[in-house]
Amino acid sequence: MRTATFVCLAMIVPVLAACGRDRAPAAPPPPPRAQVLRDVPVYPGSMAMDTTGTVDAEQHRFAVAARFDSVTAFYRGRLSALRWQFMGGRSDSTQLDMLAQRGDTNLWLHIEKAGEHSSQYTLIASVVRKAEPADSGR
Repeated sequence: MRTATFVCLAMIVPVLAACGRDRAPAAPPPPPRAQVLRDVPVYPGSMAMDTTGTVDAEQHRFAVAARFDSVTAFYRGRLSALRWQFMGGRSDSTQLDMLAQRGDTNLWLHIEKAGEHSSQYTLIASVVRKAEPADSGR
């Protein structure tokens, strides 16, 4: 019985060891996401609906039980106080699109009326990278 067990183990161990050799190396971890929205305030009581990002940009989408005009007033006031410069935008009675800049960061804000007492909004920020000078080959 011991001999049979030994023979089985002698056959199984090399097979198990060989199984790991055919695997592709593990993919490197993705680069860290940008943290460009960390200094942008979130309207009180907001619920995160979605977040995405890359190494240069970040997007957060929220829903909140607050009137559209309250959310727009909050962002106009708070972003101004935080020294964001408003670069342009458009609005009507149901939505607002606004572009702001501070330092090397651009911020796009989209707010829309979801109901009489509810709104949804998206914050997107990206870092503006300066172009590398072209190598003239000299």
